[in-house]
Amino acid sequence: MKNTRYYLFIFLAVVIGEITLILLSSLVQGVLYDGIFWTTSTRTDLIIGGFLTFLTAMISGYVALWIAQRMTYIPHFILSLFICTETTWLIATHQTPDPAWFDALAGLSLIVGVWLGGWFRKNFWMLSSLGSRTT
Repeated sequence: MKNTRYYLFIFLAVVIGEITLILLSSLVQGVLYDGIFWTTSTRTDLIIGGFLTFLTAMISGYVALWIAQRMTYIPHFILSLFICTETTWLIATHQTPDPAWFDALAGLSLIVGVWLGGWFRKNFWMLSSLGSRTT
């Protein structure tokens, strides 16, 4: 029973983490901005839009570890694989007008954001529990 619960939480963490990443990045890049492109976006849009997209990845990683209940970083590995796969597909099929290095860096920033969000979740949880210990 414990193994079933473990895998269920990993599955939910991946699904909810990916949905969070898709919805929030679509909000940033599709609603707030009409896409973030190296070739057509202003420098300000690149900086602010890029930061907000990175922030969505952090939120996704935070949510994934929250659902996984600090048990494992397996959801982060899977989310990273999804991001790598999508980035590779975008570059290979020329889906964006941007140079490959820009798309690769954008994918890498999402991966770093996912892992950093998980790191914040793990460390925030540890810091918040320090004050509740009784001696």
